[in-house]
Amino acid sequence: MTGLGLALILAAVADWTPARWNSADPATLDLIRQTPINCLLIEERHWSAPFNQAAAQSGIATLAVVRTSPDSTRLKALGFSGAALEGDFSPAERKSLADAGLTAIPLGLRTSMRFNTGEAVAGTVQGVWPGINQTEEEIKAAPSGAPWIDTNSGFLRFVRAAAGHAEVWIAHRPPEKGVVPIPRYVQAIGDAAIVGARWVVALDPDFERRLLAREAEALAGWRRIGLALRFFADHRDWQRLPAFGQLAIVQDIDSGGLISGGILDMIAVKHTPVRAVVGRELSGGGMQGARMAVNVDPSQTGDEARKEILRDFTRRGGTLLTAPPGWKFPPQRPGQIKLDEKEVEKIDAIWK
Repeated sequence: MTGLGLALILAAVADWTPARWNSADPATLDLIRQTPINCLLIEERHWSAPFNQAAAQSGIATLAVVRTSPDSTRLKALGFSGAALEGDFSPAERKSLADAGLTAIPLGLRTSMRFNTGEAVAGTVQGVWPGINQTEEEIKAAPSGAPWIDTNSGFLRFVRAAAGHAEVWIAHRPPEKGVVPIPRYVQAIGDAAIVGARWVVALDPDFERRLLAREAEALAGWRRIGLALRFFADHRDWQRLPAFGQLAIVQDIDSGGLISGGILDMIAVKHTPVRAVVGRELSGGGMQGARMAVNVDPSQTGDEARKEILRDFTRRGGTLLTAPPGWKFPPQRPGQIKLDEKEVEKIDAIWK
């Protein structure tokens, strides 16, 4: 793909507000037009050339959800704008989409995320459902001492720092076997948007059924979801502002960057402005404006040049905190997105 072609794709994707859509009926596009949503992720059972054509006429992009090797010829014939790749795909498979003029949106596991690939999006299907998710017996407290609020924001802060100019999407679905109140959808939208990322809107089956049936209560809830999306769409320039915080957390994938409920979340829950700095890409510019830095895992900081950047940071008056001697962040297992109870106890040591 030419540089101009890539630039055009990046510009288009930057303006997409994505959602999953489980209908092939072009009449349902009236519901989409009531919102800022302009990109639909569609499962194979709903793939339809007439639907895609009607969506395109309304300025709505359509992405085929693909979990096996993509058939670029078929997707092109059906009129898709691209594919949402839910899984691990080879560079050759991604290239086949680009060669066909289709946009590839990677949405695999967190532990499979790749950065600085030149792709328009850094994304994943894995996320926690934001909020205080109370069990029948208790609300758990975290090392911070407060009831724990599940959030993807710390993970997304790190991904934004690591992803460069790529958009950041998180495409997790609502909890299974449950009916989600409308305010919880608004929380999911805001949880991603406040740190400059996008949640791919996904509805629970009950709400989706009632919405497609045009039930009044569901339509009112849909309007509220649309208003939340509209607020962030109207202020997209806010989302593109660089992260601010005089406290910098220097970490990498191997030191918890892709984990929810890690160091970034523990600090943010105390309403402390904090930003992520990717240790493997550490530069003097990355530390600009910081007065204090936490080096989560000094063994991961890298070569002598990067260590010199941190030494220079302290020489210029910055305060550098490091983990206790011999401490290491618990290794992330394939597909893992949260720490288990024993790992949370280990994190308590560095929190203190």
